[in-house]
Amino acid sequence: MGVLYLTVELTLDLLACLLGGILMLRARDNGPKFWWGSIALAIGGVFAWENIGWLLIVAEEPDYRFTDLLDMEKMLK
Repeated sequence: MGVLYLTVELTLDLLACLLGGILMLRARDNGPKFWWGSIALAIGGVFAWENIGWLLIVAEEPDYRFTDLLDMEKMLK
């Protein structure tokens, strides 16, 4: 389940990068449009980088559970 979830998230992040790049290229002399495209590209890139890291962790340990991150007892140890 974790790999499927992360793959969907990674796909959406790469789509944000693609749309941000297209917006930047089509902005021409429109400054705000260019900056919105660059923001979308940067945010999509950072989120994609984060999801690739999680995907590598989950690929190494298939039984890894994300809900363990929310376990208060483990966080306080």
